Amino acid sequence: MPNGTEPHGATVSNRKSAVANPKKRTTKPKRTITNADSLEAFLQDLLDSIGKFRAVELSLSARLRAVLMSPADLSEHDALLRRISVQDLRATMPVELLRTADLSSLRDVSRQTVAGIAARLLTLHPLFADDQELVEAVETASSDRADATSLGLLVTHIRKVVAYEGKAVPKPKEHEPKKKTSLTPAELETLRENAVDAVILLTASSLDWDRDTMVDILAEHVWSGYRHTDDRSTAYRAKLTSANPDTRRLAAIAMASTQQRLTAAKLKLDAAERRAKTANARLSALEEELDDSTKRIVELDMALFDTRQELQRIVDTHHGERMRESTEFKQLRVRSARVVATQVDALGDALDALEHGHPQIATEFIKDSIQALRKTLSSLRSEPHDPQGEQA
Repeated sequence: MPNGTEPHGATVSNRKSAVANPKKRTTKPKRTITNADSLEAFLQDLLDSIGKFRAVELSLSARLRAVLMSPADLSEHDALLRRISVQDLRATMPVELLRTADLSSLRDVSRQTVAGIAARLLTLHPLFADDQELVEAVETASSDRADATSLGLLVTHIRKVVAYEGKAVPKPKEHEPKKKTSLTPAELETLRENAVDAVILLTASSLDWDRDTMVDILAEHVWSGYRHTDDRSTAYRAKLTSANPDTRRLAAIAMASTQQRLTAAKLKLDAAERRAKTANARLSALEEELDDSTKRIVELDMALFDTRQELQRIVDTHHGERMRESTEFKQLRVRSARVVATQVDALGDALDALEHGHPQIATEFIKDSIQALRKTLSSLRSEPHDPQGEQA
């Protein structure tokens, strides 16, 4: 990610060789950014090193680490922050500060302080200071409310602002500081890239993104702008082999991230394919079981239909027999009642004959009655049971 700065070390050393003058060896070392003893001194050093400051990894013993670990109210330093931002027209300082935080693995208060300074410098930039929407979005990116979706909208907004309003930012002429001129196209491109890098690093710091997430975000919002259009061009061979070590290391990080995720995705795909194969085999077995069960159901339905038909036939037959038996029983009962009634009358006549002294006549009546009753009894014994279950 270009930032438009010249290399500048973390310390300012005297390049003259130390000669045999013992007094020189005891000279107090010159103050540097990394050994600033207060936040005010640190910001002043940043102001003095505009255009030269590059990200540095703070040693564990660096005095600046202790300074950054103390909670600070940045509003107390707003005037100094504004002076830095007004002079840092290419927005180099926010990016380098955030890179320093990452190189030094700053955490908690230290990281929040550096992120707060970087965010404030970006929002105080002459091109962005009056854009309330952008200012609020940058503040969100540097807070626990940050999210990738908002970042995408912010990156798009920054690019539009720089493209349409960037030329309105005045800068002092190199040899005539009192006269102003516009930023060049190259400077505007550097400003745009630095501002985009800064808000990405701010969001990454707030959300503590890992390597893979960072690669994804850069691929989406930064690297996508460098895609070539002619895949057949051989010029890319020369460009790829002439890349500087930093570019090669960056490519290695991105490729490692991609390859690891491709490997993990392939393992997941293989596992999914195995599960799918097992599921398909199980599905085939279930389909066969379903076919067998369907055939069995059809067979059972047919058997059930036949059974119901047979049962209905039996019921109908039984019902007919019951009806016939009931009719016969009623007829038998009527005949038996008629015989009994007749014989009762005959026995009555026999009784009258006995009372009037005619035993022979009485005997004839009785014999006829007994014969008629025996005949009826014989007929009853040969008939089936009555429909109600009573014997005739």
